[in-house]
Amino acid sequence: NKIARFFLAFSALLSTALLVVAIVMIPIAAQLNANFIDYKKTVAKLNLKPTQFGQKFSDWMVYVGSEMQDNNGTTYKDIVMFNPYIKDSQRLITAKNAKITNTNQSIELSLLDGKMYDIKDEIYHQSNFKSMKIRTAQSEEISNIGS
Repeated sequence: NKIARFFLAFSALLSTALLVVAIVMIPIAAQLNANFIDYKKTVAKLNLKPTQFGQKFSDWMVYVGSEMQDNNGTTYKDIVMFNPYIKDSQRLITAKNAKITNTNQSIELSLLDGKMYDIKDEIYHQSNFKSMKIRTAQSEEISNIGS
């Protein structure tokens, strides 16, 4: 009888601890993890590497031909951007030069001397531009724990 009471008390204590972990601690940890990931996205630095396929900038797939370092930062040359996520169409942008700036958790890609192609229902539309800015703002919303 004493052994049964010991194991009953021990199992009740262990079950209570596991219940607290399952109901309280796991949701808090999941929320903190989501907040951490959102925070890291707001302070992330975009790092494009020349001659590599499959790099992303927001919804855009980006290819960079080459890069040059100078006192004003990095200048990218021969940029090709493709956005496959536009509904019922596709968009392709090419530019000779580009610069990336990160201000107030907003990443801005400044394109110079380029062309933009919109393809929809086998109709191709071409636009030429001297300067174009593409901005992406990251979510700054940090959720409260437990909500």
